[in-house]
Amino acid sequence: MCGRYGGPKSLEVYAGFQPMKAPFDGVTLQLEYSIGQMAPVFARDRDGQVAVQLMRFGLIPHSWKSAAKEWRYSTQNARLETVATNGSFARSWARGRRCIVPAQWVAERLGVVDIPGGKLQADFHDSQGRPLGLAGLWDCADTSEGHLLSFALITREPGPRMAKVHPREVCILKPEQWAPYLAGDQTVDLAAPWPDDAWTVYLPNASRKRIEQASQDLFAPQSAA
Repeated sequence: MCGRYGGPKSLEVYAGFQPMKAPFDGVTLQLEYSIGQMAPVFARDRDGQVAVQLMRFGLIPHSWKSAAKEWRYSTQNARLETVATNGSFARSWARGRRCIVPAQWVAERLGVVDIPGGKLQADFHDSQGRPLGLAGLWDCADTSEGHLLSFALITREPGPRMAKVHPREVCILKPEQWAPYLAGDQTVDLAAPWPDDAWTVYLPNASRKRIEQASQDLFAPQSAA
């Protein structure tokens, strides 16, 4: 699943949809983030206010006491269907440790059977060019290197169009859902897939060349998708 995503162009736009501590001048943004990197997320602090916080991409549960670099489990994604029972995520979920990850796009590897190598890198954007709010959860661990905050992206079953190219999708929240989600509102529907007309795919040059060489229809039904 998703182990890379595009960093937001700015954080101010997210403040327009929920009360939060600003400004964000001290936060340096990157073009993209991958597993193990520190990235900005929005979460509620001890006073219940929404604030931006740097956290490690790839959740390390509170029980981990060794160095973060020794963590070998794939915990960058938490399945919505099992987030409440999975040993790595259940405690955070029960405690309402929700976060919103600001992003411009999310990356996936597409299983296209007619392409040599079998996997294509693709980036999924909002079709209207709007910034994304990715649903996540976070935890804190007292590792041997010190206190560490970390997060995971929540994933769900995809809609019909997405299912043709990938079996899962990251939970994308609408702007009006950001504040209720962080507040723990149980009426926020995390299972509703990203609408088929709400996203578009960008293929990096290497993937685009492989598609052209194989004359592959990206959205034709694929047995490996």
